[in-house]
Amino acid sequence: LLLFKLGVHIKNQTIFLPIGISFFTFQAISFSLDYKANKISSNVKFLDFANYLSFFPQLISGPIEKFGNLSPQIRNFNKFSWTNIQQGLYLILIGLSKKLIISDRLGFFVDSVYENLDESNGYSIIFATVFFYFQIFLDFSAYCNIAVGLSKIMGVELSSNFNRPYLSSSISSYWRRWHITLHLWFKEYIYTHLKKRYNWI
Repeated sequence: LLLFKLGVHIKNQTIFLPIGISFFTFQAISFSLDYKANKISSNVKFLDFANYLSFFPQLISGPIEKFGNLSPQIRNFNKFSWTNIQQGLYLILIGLSKKLIISDRLGFFVDSVYENLDESNGYSIIFATVFFYFQIFLDFSAYCNIAVGLSKIMGVELSSNFNRPYLSSSISSYWRRWHITLHLWFKEYIYTHLKKRYNWI
């Protein structure tokens, strides 16, 4: 993951970044650690692992799922139901609205300001910075809404990835409510182990 993210060049050739590499890397690591900790059955089939790692709705933008939550749902798809289809389409519509109607419009203004800083005044730069802050959130949460919606239609329940982070009352609360599955991943697979190893309070 670091190799690709750092944009390493080999013999003057750029290594192209695979789509969704961060998310399937995190999921592969969580699978390996859970398997080592005997949280996953030792007779897992390769097809189950492959389906878990490449489940297309959340492959590009998450949320990051654990094998124990996602794989059984993929293996035993629930029957299509009108309720799931309606809820899924609603989430997809919400995501598309966030992305196409709001985020992209904000992006036009942000790009026009940052690409012409010499011609922009202080007020436009301040507005562009604030709009960019919302653009990032709307982009990311929109993709997650679409992923959850597509999965819902197929009868698969994905984890929630955002919980109104901009309404947080503190920085720690903000990070617990922004990209929730990544926060939980770091907490379970890194922080908890460091805490045990070094007797952190």
